[in-house]
Amino acid sequence: MDIGVSLSRHPHLAASPWPAEDGGPRRQQRPHSIVGPQAARAELAASRLAPLSIMALLTSDERVLVLRKGVGPDEPSWVEEIDPDSLEERQRSIDLAVGPFWPGGMAVLADGAIVVVQGRWAHRLRPDLTVERSRELPVDAPYNSFVVLDDGLLATKDLQRPDGPPSTLSILDPLTLDDRVEPYALSEPCVARLAADGNEIVVVGTTGLHRIHWDPTSGQLGPAAPSFTYLDDAERSFGWDPLVDAGAIWWMDGGDHTFAAGMTMLGNGVASGANRLWKLPLDGAPPAWVEISGQPGGAVTNPPIVDPERGLVIAYDSANGVAAAFDIADLTMRWRIELATAQHLVLYADTGELVADDHDPELGDSLVVIDVATGTVRARVVVDSPAQSVVFGAPGTRRDFYFVSLSTIARVTFHDT
Repeated sequence: MDIGVSLSRHPHLAASPWPAEDGGPRRQQRPHSIVGPQAARAELAASRLAPLSIMALLTSDERVLVLRKGVGPDEPSWVEEIDPDSLEERQRSIDLAVGPFWPGGMAVLADGAIVVVQGRWAHRLRPDLTVERSRELPVDAPYNSFVVLDDGLLATKDLQRPDGPPSTLSILDPLTLDDRVEPYALSEPCVARLAADGNEIVVVGTTGLHRIHWDPTSGQLGPAAPSFTYLDDAERSFGWDPLVDAGAIWWMDGGDHTFAAGMTMLGNGVASGANRLWKLPLDGAPPAWVEISGQPGGAVTNPPIVDPERGLVIAYDSANGVAAAFDIADLTMRWRIELATAQHLVLYADTGELVADDHDPELGDSLVVIDVATGTVRARVVVDSPAQSVVFGAPGTRRDFYFVSLSTIARVTFHDT
């Protein structure tokens, strides 16, 4: 199994610094071939109100793509290319069918095609954003994105709440979007997005962590390891997206929240207990957990992030506005700060700079750059986003960053002084 600190490019994703959400299927959230900005100051270069922006990606020729959806249950999705400086739309796809909605995802494949899975639909777009293929997925529920497996196939599943039916895993051909095997019934509902390591699919269900192996030779899906029950406490709630890094699977529980009540995670946890960071070693060692803030009502909606070079894992409690770093070996705390972050994070491993958001009820979101070794904030700028980001920004290639929230797209530049 190819686990470790390597950031080798995925053979079936575009040769781009950021071709897929969280950088790739392991969700390591570290860009390829971009030097850290060494930020002493951050400046808002451009900002645009763009409701229901979901994620930004970079193509191999550094075009900036954004996945969006219209406001309202019957409104379509689309992909637009934006100007890398002004953020204005350059071109866009035709309207894409959605069905039941939850924020989905997209990826730029090695052949230049863009695949979108959002709502109940999957779409394959050509590099010029014209549609090549579309299909409705089998379960009448929203599918929250997909991951690319080692053989190039796509793994996706429907989102189901704890009181819903078990989720169903589908393996799709990246060219035709057809099923390569009969959909596979998981053992329980799953809210979190998938991760993948090679051809092993990591599923955080509403109570357990499940590892499913795809065998390209036999064309079969089946358990890769025994499932592990992590939700054993009525004071906690289900987990969110897993990541595979530094010889372990990592995720956080406390996933139940009421973000939509005010477009912020602050104060909107549902479970009464403190949320936890979980570690499941891949060598068979016992799983471990640690409370992140220790405060009641803890909640998140996204994954933690690992810095293997510095031996750290960074986790957060979005409902209480706390972020903390723990030692990857024994989960002892290295630092803890007040930080109301909820977005998918980005780490520049060479310079140890972590990009996050920090939400204020009056000012909205700020983009911040944090020294990952110490928790010190190096740079900060308000980005004119009334909604707290819980979605996917993208690192730029010119000492910049593309911030994305459900209300706003912004470009932030980094400077020496």
